[in-house]
Amino acid sequence: MAISVNAFPDTPIRTYDSLRNQILSGDILLCSGSALFSNLIQQATQSVWSHVAFILRLDAIDRIMVLESVESIGVRTVPLSSYVYDYNGGIPDIF
Repeated sequence: MAISVNAFPDTPIRTYDSLRNQILSGDILLCSGSALFSNLIQQATQSVWSHVAFILRLDAIDRIMVLESVESIGVRTVPLSSYVYDYNGGIPDIF
């Protein structure tokens, strides 16, 4: 059974900066892509979500990292701020 976006309570939109201190290691990101492979996943699963990623806090270096599996390159780790503001980080679309 797919989890609908409507299953989540209505909350106001908040900026990354306002949420940064509340983000913990192990948090899961539910993602909704718009590229071809993401659309295929959404259609096959009948879900708005196409991807998940995990958070790893590295407080010693003041970083919050995202760990995810990417079709064309395997597992990658990127700063959450880059993930939020520039998902592809200058690399070609991978989904």
